[in-house]
Amino acid sequence: MERKTQVVSQRAPNSGILKRLRNLPVFSKLYLTILVVVVVTLGVTGVLVASVTTSQQIAVQSDSLRDVAVTFTRSLDTVLAQDVVGRIEVLSLSRSLRESVEAQNSAPQSMDDITILDTQWRGASDSDALIAGVLNNELADELREFKTAVPNHVEVFATDAAGALIASTNRTSDYYQADEEWWQATWNGGQGAIYIGQPEFDESSNSLALTVAIPIRAQSGASAGSTIGVLRSTYLFTSLVDLFASANDGQRAALHLYLGADIRVGEQTGSSEASAFTLLDADEQAEVAAFPASTSIQTTYENTDNIVYRLNVADVSEYPFIDALGWFVVAHVSTADAFAVIAQSNLVIVISALLGLGFAAVLGFGVSRLIVSPIHQLTELAKKFSAGEMDTRVPETTRDELGVLAHSFNQMADTVTLRERDLNELNRTLEARVQERTAELRKANALAQESVRLKSEFLSTMSHELRTPLNAMLGYTSLMTEGLAGDFDDDTLDMIERIHKNGQRLLLLINEVLDLARIEAGRMEIVSAPFDLHDMAGQWKSQMEVLAQEKGLDFTVTVDDKLPAQIVGDKDRITQIVVNLLSNAFKFTEKGAVDLTITGRTNSWVISVADTGIGIPPHALNYIFDEFRQVDGSSKRMYGGSGLGLAIVRNLCRLLNGKVSVTSEVGLGSVFTVTLPLEVSVAEMPAEMAVE
Repeated sequence: MERKTQVVSQRAPNSGILKRLRNLPVFSKLYLTILVVVVVTLGVTGVLVASVTTSQQIAVQSDSLRDVAVTFTRSLDTVLAQDVVGRIEVLSLSRSLRESVEAQNSAPQSMDDITILDTQWRGASDSDALIAGVLNNELADELREFKTAVPNHVEVFATDAAGALIASTNRTSDYYQADEEWWQATWNGGQGAIYIGQPEFDESSNSLALTVAIPIRAQSGASAGSTIGVLRSTYLFTSLVDLFASANDGQRAALHLYLGADIRVGEQTGSSEASAFTLLDADEQAEVAAFPASTSIQTTYENTDNIVYRLNVADVSEYPFIDALGWFVVAHVSTADAFAVIAQSNLVIVISALLGLGFAAVLGFGVSRLIVSPIHQLTELAKKFSAGEMDTRVPETTRDELGVLAHSFNQMADTVTLRERDLNELNRTLEARVQERTAELRKANALAQESVRLKSEFLSTMSHELRTPLNAMLGYTSLMTEGLAGDFDDDTLDMIERIHKNGQRLLLLINEVLDLARIEAGRMEIVSAPFDLHDMAGQWKSQMEVLAQEKGLDFTVTVDDKLPAQIVGDKDRITQIVVNLLSNAFKFTEKGAVDLTITGRTNSWVISVADTGIGIPPHALNYIFDEFRQVDGSSKRMYGGSGLGLAIVRNLCRLLNGKVSVTSEVGLGSVFTVTLPLEVSVAEMPAEMAVE
């Protein structure tokens, strides 16, 4: 009962809201419906328009950002190819440069000599012959002329095939360069490759320098095209600043160029002045590493909501030496700037929606009043009619649905008036008939009760009268079969045993008839008392085991250990139920097994009798528990019986507030299941339950 109360209380709020809505006047329902439809329509339309507008604006901004990023990247690509690499590449074609390199390669130095010279280079003064020979030769003068012509190339030097210096515009830190990463990448195993290193940022001068190296190739002879040396330049990347202004002229977008993992070059939004180069800290480097691939997204960038477009420089560049740098451009615009137009559009949408809602409210009020007024009139007239004013009729002023409703009401009123007159007349005649039928029913009921009483007395008397001589006959035949009344020959003894068995069957039939009569008469008493279920199960097994042995059947009894040892119930009636079910199981089973299983459930316990007998056809399951009914006539002839056993089981289960059911399949057997309420004695209860 507590569980049901909880469920009802949980559903009460919803049912209360629905009830209040159902009980609203028709005018309110109609008016609210119109307003809800208008509000939902305006809301959905506004959301769709805003969504489409936002998507379009994002697409427009993404295209604009992509154009800015591509323009900047192509400009950067041109600068790298022409100013940074192109000029030094032209220098590498100098005849004097090639001749100087080939001359030193023709008289190669040993590695030991190079090591000694490298040590001397690092420790000597500028006036040392070794240093002066590298800085003041004709090739060094040519390199300085190149540096003067192209001032962004602040340091230029050349090495031979072994990595030793030939000429330089400035004194370098080392004489031997072949152990440097840039030299090995440019030499490339003798194949030669253009090298651009990651930029180095000098915070003190706020300048950015690139290492550029070009292979020096032979131009004639058998070795034409082969790498004979390396030309390196340190390029001061001052022209990078001007690229931002040309790429982002007149745009709201801001540009950032990421050089490697720790350097960012950028500008302020809408400004043509580039900001200082920025060295990224560890957190910023991690953010850059996790930045999405080339795509248009809406995200948080620089602690601001932005529409962001990232473009890898390698995706636009036509030069393979740029691919390995991993540089990328980020073009972004704040969502506040990007969606300024959308904000104005949304304001117009909201104002239009509010105006539309106001118009719909006024129009809905008028339409609702127009529709509901005739209904109110019909309602008032219907109240008068129900109050007894049978002459009330509704004016039929229109031909729409309300006019049809008024016409139908008037027809109904005419019909009701006519039928009321007929009904009053019928009531006068019916009352007399009811009194007559009541008297007849009382008489018939008294006769039926008397008949039931006489039948019960007759059955009780006859059962007693029949059992008295029958018990005497069974007693004498029992003495005779046991040899206590003398000796008999085999034929005589066989006939006596047949008399004894048939007498027992007759006594069983009489007992069943008597039990059935007592149940129907309501005189079967149920005596509940505690009993040991396990002991009772053992008695049932001992009592019925002889039937299993006679037919060679397996017989098992299983009791659920979770059931309490002591339960409360009428053990005699329960035993009668179990014995009847087991007797039937053994009677209709020729081979296999009969199983008695006792299990526990919540607030109940179950007795199950399963056999491997002949089974019950599906149609017979409908009447198998009726009195004097068996599966068919052949079963009665073959197995005997009165057909009362299962009827008694069903009635006893009802008396015990239980139930019985059966499942069966022809040829495979049957399972009879009895479910009884579980009552536990106080001794079996937990201490807290016993106190309660």
